[in-house]
Amino acid sequence: MEQKHILITAYTATSIACFMSGYLIYRHHENFRRPLIQSKIIGIIWMVPIYSIDSLLSLLLPTRAAIFIDMLRDSYEAYVLYLFLALMFAYLGCECGNQSINADDYAALKILELQRPLSYDPSVNNTSYGRKRLYNGIYY
Repeated sequence: MEQKHILITAYTATSIACFMSGYLIYRHHENFRRPLIQSKIIGIIWMVPIYSIDSLLSLLLPTRAAIFIDMLRDSYEAYVLYLFLALMFAYLGCECGNQSINADDYAALKILELQRPLSYDPSVNNTSYGRKRLYNGIYY
């Protein structure tokens, strides 16, 4: 009888958490005016239903299965930590030299830096590639 009350409480709490976070995600999508910030917030909000469903499945499934589910939850937790750091960069910006860039600009710069050939040396030959400008006025 006590196990039944625990499961009913877990189902109720999971349902409420999923409904409330789903509504919050819906409202962010409906008012998606700052995509650099809101996309990261939505990823962080997804942590609530993932944790609540993980907890419910840990109660329902045997211990061996719960270990694998917890591993997936921990992987998403690491992704949420990245999202939080990216959110802080998006809010506060990052100072690189004389220019201030946000997290998405920094990620774009790193991707472009990785795409250059190894033989590229901007001090020797700047005419073959030229200086390309990102949308925020940042040169690479």
